[in-house]
Amino acid sequence: HMPIVSAYVDAEKDVQRGKGKGIHPMYRGFRFELTKKITAWPLNIFVICLLYVIVVPFAFQGMQLQVNQNVLQGIPRDAPSGKAFKAFSKLFSPGLAAPFYVLLDIDTSDRNFSLKNSLINLDDHKISDNLNLEAMNMNMNASQHGSLMASTEDIKPVINGAIRSKLVFDALVDAADRVISETDCTPEGVQTISFLNGHKITFYMANRLLRIAEVCKKSNSICRTAHEYSFLWKQNVNKDETAVTITILSPFFPLSSRSEPFIETVYNIIDELNQKQTYSEAGLKFYLTGAELDMYAEMKKTYGMFPLLLGVTACTVFLLLAIFLRSAFVPIRLALTLLIPIVGVFGLSVMVYQKGKNVDSFSNSAACANSIKYLKAS
Repeated sequence: HMPIVSAYVDAEKDVQRGKGKGIHPMYRGFRFELTKKITAWPLNIFVICLLYVIVVPFAFQGMQLQVNQNVLQGIPRDAPSGKAFKAFSKLFSPGLAAPFYVLLDIDTSDRNFSLKNSLINLDDHKISDNLNLEAMNMNMNASQHGSLMASTEDIKPVINGAIRSKLVFDALVDAADRVISETDCTPEGVQTISFLNGHKITFYMANRLLRIAEVCKKSNSICRTAHEYSFLWKQNVNKDETAVTITILSPFFPLSSRSEPFIETVYNIIDELNQKQTYSEAGLKFYLTGAELDMYAEMKKTYGMFPLLLGVTACTVFLLLAIFLRSAFVPIRLALTLLIPIVGVFGLSVMVYQKGKNVDSFSNSAACANSIKYLKAS
């Protein structure tokens, strides 16, 4: 008989509450009275419509959510590493943290007759390689210049690999010029064997500088420039001289959202260069590589499938609920009471952290990765 007695006691308590005796604190105060009024007919219809009028516009904003993998957002503001990086960024180019590389690979197979025909016979250019010393600010008097040229005249060609082609240097200049003109990169931020100190280097100039670097032991300007170019050559050309890189130092931190449009632009440049008949027939192939590309590819692939995965999951869950609960209205109710409000919370984060004023004060990117903790709280 205990369950019956317990139920009777609970019923008596409810009656006493109804008569105003022993009212629980939950049933007191302004909040309870307000809730009782707005949930009563017909005011409840107006309140529901008002809530959806507010939430639905936010839900549409949620469809424009952008995401990124900015590693700076994972560093606490007061962390020593964060302070060190800020100091580093003020003194040096942020692109040094993770440079991008454009790789030019050269097909050296026997079928590549086009490249073989473009290889240069340096015996025809022993003296007439037209190295413009004045344009490169290499000041040297006539006796020094004549002595140095005479000492390097009989040296065998330094460049002997597949790079021994004017077409290769033209392709490097073409790629570097387009990166500089179509992105935010400066000439100083694009390093390759076709550029030195802001000046374009032809194949003949490159070979002469490498020959000078082998024999010149002096400390004059042309020797220093030759050794500088020799170091640049060793950093960007492989041992077999069948591939060369273009090092790109971006004016922004590469592991941030600003790299996304930059990578897309460089990819478009590379695709257009690879489609050029002159380069393709010669076996020249451009590639883009760098530490950021792994994160970029992973993020693009993952979030590219996110709408499909979310839609399939939601439809599956709603369908199973409708089958097991034998109600077609349950999925509709869940979509109205659960799905739309959640998307509305994301929309609110878009308006604050993505489209709001002074978004850079929250992070270095205008995307919502930094707002995840606020979304969890919501």
